Amino acid sequence: MQSKNIKAIDASSVHRICSGQVILDPSSALKEVVENAVDAGATKVDVKLKDYGLEVIEVCDNGSGISPGDFELLACKHTTSKLRRFDDLNSLTTFGFRGEALSSLCAICEKVTITTRTANEVIATKLEYDKNGKLRGSSTCAREVGTTVTLDTIFKALPVRYKDFQKNKTREFQRLTRRLQAYAIIHSDVRITCVNQTPKGKASVFSTPGNNSMLDCVTSIYGAKQKDSLTAIELRGEHVTCSGYISKASSGCGLSSGDRQFLYLNKRPVDIPKLSKAINEVYKMYNMHQYPIYFLNIQLSTDTYDVNVTPDKRQIMFHDESRLIEFVKENLRNLFEPSRNNIPSPTASVELLHPRNGHVDQPEPTGETTLQVEADWEAVKQKLRKDAEEGSEATEKLKREGRKRKRRNYEDAVTNLHERVISKSDFTRMKILGQFNLGFIIARLDSDLFILDQHACDEKYRFELLEQTTSLKSQPLVVPKELELEAADEMLVQENLDVFRANGFELKIDEEAPPTKRVKLTSIPFSKSTVFGPADVHEMLCLMREDSGSAQRPSRVRAMLASRACHSAVTIGKHLTRQQMRVIVDHMSSMEQPWNCPHGRPTMRHLFDLAEVEEEHEKLIYEGPAVVR
Repeated sequence: MQSKNIKAIDASSVHRICSGQVILDPSSALKEVVENAVDAGATKVDVKLKDYGLEVIEVCDNGSGISPGDFELLACKHTTSKLRRFDDLNSLTTFGFRGEALSSLCAICEKVTITTRTANEVIATKLEYDKNGKLRGSSTCAREVGTTVTLDTIFKALPVRYKDFQKNKTREFQRLTRRLQAYAIIHSDVRITCVNQTPKGKASVFSTPGNNSMLDCVTSIYGAKQKDSLTAIELRGEHVTCSGYISKASSGCGLSSGDRQFLYLNKRPVDIPKLSKAINEVYKMYNMHQYPIYFLNIQLSTDTYDVNVTPDKRQIMFHDESRLIEFVKENLRNLFEPSRNNIPSPTASVELLHPRNGHVDQPEPTGETTLQVEADWEAVKQKLRKDAEEGSEATEKLKREGRKRKRRNYEDAVTNLHERVISKSDFTRMKILGQFNLGFIIARLDSDLFILDQHACDEKYRFELLEQTTSLKSQPLVVPKELELEAADEMLVQENLDVFRANGFELKIDEEAPPTKRVKLTSIPFSKSTVFGPADVHEMLCLMREDSGSAQRPSRVRAMLASRACHSAVTIGKHLTRQQMRVIVDHMSSMEQPWNCPHGRPTMRHLFDLAEVEEEHEKLIYEGPAVVR
């Protein structure tokens, strides 16, 4: 077949393709515009969202504005006032430098409008740009010095992303506000506000004071109680400084998840996974049940790292990352060491573990799984060895050769794990062979032999049934508990009141109250053995942020349901009829996640392939009939 001729992609297609790599999601779009505002010297930035940003994202600042001479090139690709040549990267102090953001936004939005005025002009200019970043039209209007960028219907030019945004606008709103908060916290000298307009009305998301106090910014976003759990940090080295705030090591000062951790490099929000891991490891030496909260700014010379690694400039390449990590770890150990002698006594209100590391596993739903043979063959080996030893004299040679081959095969199986991919629909095709040791069901699928834990299988079925059908009873609190939640979480609560109610939590929303003061806990789940509280609400919010598409249960509610399922399930030692075994195995096909019990134990294992056994038998020399038991 003759190959097609190579041709250049047309400029418009190249522009749209590359723009999708620069602006990955709504939070990326907001980030680019906010960074431009900060680079312009703004002391006030107002962000206005319409329908969580789905319809409009608008950023208004009081920065220096844009000179009329720059209007034509403003949204063209690779045009910027922040960089002249490559070597300037070594001394760069601004956020932007590639000249890609506005051009990319023009390509992916339905419309981009910029209204701007400098101190040298007496009137502002409203500019409209086409998909290629070319100035389409302009008009005069009234405005103070500064710039307003309005993005209409982001991702309209990218249908797949636009549909995803429509479907998951609440989740994207969470990401967008979190990214904006990152800039608001570190740029404490800039007053940043954010409001969201929906058909129900306008809601304030957050507002920072702009008084050059990082702690006040944190308080305005997360509430006054957050302030009390933090301690200031100022680490100074020969060529590095690390300053900001981190949660105290006392129990109750951290969180059940690591979702409130912010790292900055010279005031630029960044991701440094190895450093984040090191900070968590040090903190857990002194508070093992919680994750630290931290807002840390690292100051380094700009020629010691490279920020031009990824489109969003969050991944950093250091000249000597290991030295930086060791510096931070050593100083954090010195900071927390005195707390070893001041750890309070445990109470019933100890924070929960991270949702994914709790007492009850919560695996991701899937239609199939890969089952692996594990080094747990001793019971099978003993049974087969006993059967072989009880064989007739006519099979003595078979026994000798068989034992050698079995031993060799089992040893190989321990070191070389077999894999089988099983779909949930395969359970209905399995043939029930019988019960083993009053605790396990032996089933066959084609030529594969499986062993299923009868208790674990039945327990998981009952657990999932309880999760779907159980609504926990509530008991009212004598005094409602005010929950200090960030505004985005308050909106998440409001949209999922039925999910909280199904878990036994009654929450009251006061829309007239200021952000972080709108939600009160009025009732908690009734339980004789477990005390529920705000920590469980926080955990549910964390789970919702991770997966907005499914109903969530906090780990302690899951533990209660798992306990109920365990006590009512078929037990080890109970004789089962063939029909009862059939029902248990068929139930596996209807489960959302049948591969593990609620406590994480596997429900089944693959024993061996019968075809391979038959092949081995053909290689043996028979001197008489074998006795099959």
